[in-house]
Amino acid sequence: MDGDGRNFSAFCEAPHVICVSATGPTSGMPFQGPWGNVDAPADYSDIGRQNITVAAPGGSNFGFVSALCARHFIQVVNNAPTFPCISGTFILGADGTSLSAPHVTGLVAQMIAKYGKGRPSQIKQMLINGVDDLGAPGRDPFYGYGRINVLKALSQ
Repeated sequence: MDGDGRNFSAFCEAPHVICVSATGPTSGMPFQGPWGNVDAPADYSDIGRQNITVAAPGGSNFGFVSALCARHFIQVVNNAPTFPCISGTFILGADGTSLSAPHVTGLVAQMIAKYGKGRPSQIKQMLINGVDDLGAPGRDPFYGYGRINVLKALSQ
């Protein structure tokens, strides 16, 4: 352990794994903004100098990430499963690394479509080369190599 929040080292040290931390605003109204410092490290996110590869938007109590509410979404109310979205699709807001990881997954999928499959090391390096370095120069415990930048990653 490197002593700075490293919880999933076994997974994150695998050569083709991309470990993601979350960013979220420090002020604002959850759905309306305006938001302050949208690239602040999220307080719930894992951190670690050897752990995090890149960061992506994950939201916070001040600003949620919007997503479609899927019909199969289950919520437990009074110890009973309910399906709050069964009546139709609508937008919901949430925060968490479960929202930042899909940002990275979607970008990597676009990179594979553009640059070709069967090249995981090269795609990972291109992802790293296409970030905005927000923390201390180089790799740091909060942002890894930086927050993803879709345009930059797909313009190499």
